[in-house]
Amino acid sequence: MRILVLATASVSAVVRAGGRIEDEHPGADIVIAVPEVEQWKFGDSGFETWTLGEEWLPLADDEVWAEVLNRGFDLVLIPLGTPRQALLFVARRVASTPQMRFELDFYSLLRCHGRTLIRLLLVFHTLVVFAPIGIGLRLSRAADGAFVIGVQVLARLVSRRKEAGRNEDAGPICHVITSLGTGGAQRQLVDYLRRATPSPVPLVTIALFEYNELFVDDLEDEGIDVEILYRTCRASRLGHLLGRAFPYSTVLFLLWRRLRLLRPRCTYSWLFTANVVTAPAARLAGVSEVMSSIRNLSVWKSWPEYRHWWYRSADRLSAPLNDVIVGNAQAVADDFAIWSGVAESSLRVIHNGVDGDRFLAAPASDVRCQLGIPEEMPVALTLGRLAHEKNHAMLLRCCAELVRRDRDFRVVIVGHGELEQELRVLCSDLGLERLVHFAGKTDEPQSFYRSADLFVLSSTIEGMPNSLMEAQLFGLPAVTTRSGGSGEVVDDGWTGFVVEVGDEEAFVDRMDRLLRDPKLRSEMGRRAQGRMRSEFSIEEMVAAIDRLTGRTARSG
Repeated sequence: MRILVLATASVSAVVRAGGRIEDEHPGADIVIAVPEVEQWKFGDSGFETWTLGEEWLPLADDEVWAEVLNRGFDLVLIPLGTPRQALLFVARRVASTPQMRFELDFYSLLRCHGRTLIRLLLVFHTLVVFAPIGIGLRLSRAADGAFVIGVQVLARLVSRRKEAGRNEDAGPICHVITSLGTGGAQRQLVDYLRRATPSPVPLVTIALFEYNELFVDDLEDEGIDVEILYRTCRASRLGHLLGRAFPYSTVLFLLWRRLRLLRPRCTYSWLFTANVVTAPAARLAGVSEVMSSIRNLSVWKSWPEYRHWWYRSADRLSAPLNDVIVGNAQAVADDFAIWSGVAESSLRVIHNGVDGDRFLAAPASDVRCQLGIPEEMPVALTLGRLAHEKNHAMLLRCCAELVRRDRDFRVVIVGHGELEQELRVLCSDLGLERLVHFAGKTDEPQSFYRSADLFVLSSTIEGMPNSLMEAQLFGLPAVTTRSGGSGEVVDDGWTGFVVEVGDEEAFVDRMDRLLRDPKLRSEMGRRAQGRMRSEFSIEEMVAAIDRLTGRTARSG
């Protein structure tokens, strides 16, 4: 018997429900469906997990339920506890899927088998419990932003205390990041910590929130400690409630308190949330030097799916609290100067670094063989989240145009995200099923780089794309758009081609040129690899950050 348990409640409630159903059906194959951001929380549950969606379960998606049927589940268990989205859609599914059994675990108090009763309870739960709590959370998050802005204003009124000089006993250097979950900035920080210059000045690393344990485990395996502030909230019910309702304000207070104890000589923050929280907390704690780093163009903060009323105000108020603001590309720094109004004199550029020795030495598998791609067939690779900003739809349209030009090639798309199903449909509509391979998420990007002939990146916005740097390190010529730092990674006409954002005709022409000219691909790829090793190495990035933060002697 195969049983699917939906993660529609708190982790403890879901695991308890799974345990009860396991006792009732010994030997059953039990799987918990969880969104990616919460998969790590079930690592010690003893149950198999099935990742559905990124931040929440896509329970309104008919394709998801078709996959549930295809996987042969005999029973779907729906635990209730912490309210979750899309339960009205589950109620509809209960009514419209007679070939599958459903059970509802109602707050561990009641087990329901009847379809009508399950539907009524799900509707009741959504309208009477989830909707009011959801509205309350929206209001609390708005107040949360207002509180952060108020603290930023207070911090600007507090006089800055400057040290007359630096000495070896002046305290550690504290790196603060939003989370150590999967992401490009997280990988850059981890690589920095691994390679940081030996110095009497200690390093302290603080993550504000939990996301998953991937990078935390990697660092701890190497003896590098990481503090996660949000764990303090989970120590009590009140703390957990405050953390859920007022996450920014809560971690701001916790960070201020921690910095007062640490008395660091310098703070260096990574990513937007860490930036707008760390700057006021550090100033109010009396930290001598405050630095933040910008990792992407700021336009994403105005997109409907991410937008909050206070984001731009928070950037504008926190930026002057910093002594230095670091962009990982010149384009990113220029963009932030316009967005925040900060003086250009406080901006610096430190490019992302790529760990060439580690990547090139990593073991690789034969992706061509796994995907059934002939050895002589040219392969174009792209790697990144399947999200709007990556503009994979443009890439697929360009591929369709290349087919019309009788070009024979394959495309491998590595990554996953909310647009996967939409992109698969577009791929089918364009008649590209034979050419395009959706490879999903990977922990071995080196295998794909070694199996490709060129790299393509059609993004509308970027920071300093790690995947583009890694591809060039592996000797892949690239075709990319002039988004963020992409035009700084690729030397147009020398290590690849750079076109304007959205210029499909130029993108097609440059791809066409590389696909039909193996010699040009080889020459550009060789130059790309040399440039990554000499100009964009992890050693260069580490040395620049250490000089800036004072762990090594500053030049100039």
